[in-house]
Amino acid sequence: MARIIHRVYNERAFRRERVIRDRSNPLDIYNDEELIERFRFCRRDLIELIEELSPDLQFVSDRNAALPPSLQLLIALCFFANGAFHNTVSDMVRVHRSTACRVIRRVSLALSRRIASYVHLPNEEEAAAMKERFRQASGMPGIVGCIDGTHVQIQAPHENEYLYVNRKGYHSINVQIACDANYNIINLVARWPGSTHDSRILRESALLQDFEEGRIETPQLARHLMMFTALLLSKITIPV
Repeated sequence: MARIIHRVYNERAFRRERVIRDRSNPLDIYNDEELIERFRFCRRDLIELIEELSPDLQFVSDRNAALPPSLQLLIALCFFANGAFHNTVSDMVRVHRSTACRVIRRVSLALSRRIASYVHLPNEEEAAAMKERFRQASGMPGIVGCIDGTHVQIQAPHENEYLYVNRKGYHSINVQIACDANYNIINLVARWPGSTHDSRILRESALLQDFEEGRIETPQLARHLMMFTALLLSKITIPV
């Protein structure tokens, strides 16, 4: 009996106490310039994002010091903006690394569920307005958007690792993005490994099919120029 009591006492004595960290809200600490530097958004835009995502990020109860939606969003945005390791992100808001990892996933899923509401090709009225905006800015008629590719760095995957090494020598996803004259993203393709050439991504995208089949109305010259650009991209390798 004495041995059992001694064992229970020792287990309690050496049991690791749970530490509730003091979590400071960056919105209460940083000014707009500092917020943009760390999260790529000003205070007004951050508040709008928090209101938009709160239904998906709010926990049912506040037990175990649950993170509010504002801190969850800021943790994820810090990771998205700086590409920092989970350690760095978690240290800034004073949460455990595993918590930061789960939060980044929660916010990513919440954002992905809203893609269709914000990322879409313009309708006929919107396309006409964009053409006029681009004409005023550049003097070129019939332009409805700008398109380019960017490499988003990732950790080396376990399968087909070599496919993700881009021409600059690091692992990435080659993301094709199209935007309108107001810098709003209207089309996004984020499924190709870093070694994939921009021309192939464009050639196999639904965006090019929409232009080729006339679902997006553009002048014939602009359509030919787009096809010519895709052909050039497939034939020319630009040295780094």
